[in-house]
Amino acid sequence: MAIWRPVSGSITRLDPTLASVEQIEDFFAERRIIARGAASGEDGYRVELAVTGRRRRVATLTEDGEVAAGPSLSELVETMDDALRKLQIDIGGVIAWGAIDLGEVDVEGDDVDP
Repeated sequence: MAIWRPVSGSITRLDPTLASVEQIEDFFAERRIIARGAASGEDGYRVELAVTGRRRRVATLTEDGEVAAGPSLSELVETMDDALRKLQIDIGGVIAWGAIDLGEVDVEGDDVDP
């Protein structure tokens, strides 16, 4: 029998138009991750997960309704970073920053200093 311990963290939505609270909650639900969370401020989301073992594997719910060890915490953060856009994720000391998209700027020859 696994011994579960709580791990808390925060998710900052760097661009709230690209990642909503509902999308974060759907991410956990689709992967059957047992998580408790709530919006925190305008752009934040506080989350608490249960982990087990040295690799800190996250608690998931099986098809039979049993609690089982799922992906490691670092795998979960990496997957979340890939699936959702413009987030800063910090859960249990595992941190991922969303890619910064600065867009494009046309540069003319006149714009470059010799």
